[in-house]
Amino acid sequence: MVQLPPEAVGAGQNLMPPPTDKELVRRVRRGDREAMGQLVDRHYAPVLNFVARFVGRTESANDLAQETFVKVIRRLESFDDRADLRTWIFAIAANACRDAMRRAKRRPELTEADGPDLQLIRDFAEDTDDAGKPAAMLDRKLRANQVRRAVASLPDLHREVVVLRFFHDLSLKEIAEVCHCSIGTVGSRLHYAVKRLARELGPELGDAGGIGDEVLGDQTAPAGTRG
Repeated sequence: MVQLPPEAVGAGQNLMPPPTDKELVRRVRRGDREAMGQLVDRHYAPVLNFVARFVGRTESANDLAQETFVKVIRRLESFDDRADLRTWIFAIAANACRDAMRRAKRRPELTEADGPDLQLIRDFAEDTDDAGKPAAMLDRKLRANQVRRAVASLPDLHREVVVLRFFHDLSLKEIAEVCHCSIGTVGSRLHYAVKRLARELGPELGDAGGIGDEVLGDQTAPAGTRG
């Protein structure tokens, strides 16, 4: 039997896994300020990126991200421990964005700082069949500002699901929880958004036929539920 040196044994004992979200929530509820800081640090960057893409202004995004986490801490007592914390936080952030945009009554304009917009195209490519690779062709041809303009031009409801799905990789079920709607409605909005982006971003993607169905699988809503 191999004997480990004492220092190696001690080092192994100190390698504690990071606390789960649920553990942090329990500690914050007990007044643990260190846990509060860990929770905010863990989720702040994704929330900031989400609100920046949703409202389109970096200065507004910082304010909205801070507003989101003030609400998160205040409402943590009412958080259902059976739920997913990330999805719950995104729902609060989305509500803050909707309220801010209603107050401003303006169309968002995505900026150069909004991240790797061509990744959206790459995600389309991964969700299509190998035949034709329409999104891969667009990736070679389109400039990032075209993608930003196309996403920003979507109606609020459809832009929201695109950002959550393609930039933050939320499942349809998680997006439905954030948007307070059914999975079928999320599927319908994504289907509409992908088709509209296909029309605006070029004929290769638009002629692919069925790309929305490839993205959504069997989750597309019947006509009566479309948002």
